[in-house]
Amino acid sequence: MKPPHALLFDLDDTLIDEREHRRAVMQTCSTLASLQDGLDADRLFVANQKVWRTYWPEAEGNWMLGVLDGASLSLEAWRRTLRAVAASTSPLRSAPWRLSPVMPARHTVCTRTCLSSSVC
Repeated sequence: MKPPHALLFDLDDTLIDEREHRRAVMQTCSTLASLQDGLDADRLFVANQKVWRTYWPEAEGNWMLGVLDGASLSLEAWRRTLRAVAASTSPLRSAPWRLSPVMPARHTVCTRTCLSSSVC
């Protein structure tokens, strides 16, 4: 691995706009909620935030080393999110993954809109 030539610090949140990421996650929550009766998108959103706070420290090292790819990281986070709200994980198996149209390219590994996946 090559040493970095520069480090970028976004101390005032002007370089990376997290609003797009938030919208992408909320859209994913809405999509998943629409696939199951009684599932609330807002509740999913809160659960997803909690999952990332606990899952990221556990998975970060493997992701940084390339052992865990972005799609697998995201899929496991959504599985944990659905489990946290006692929802079925079957929507993760029932349709192909599609990138959220509101999500800029730099966030594609962070969140995906799950419509289904045969690999789950």
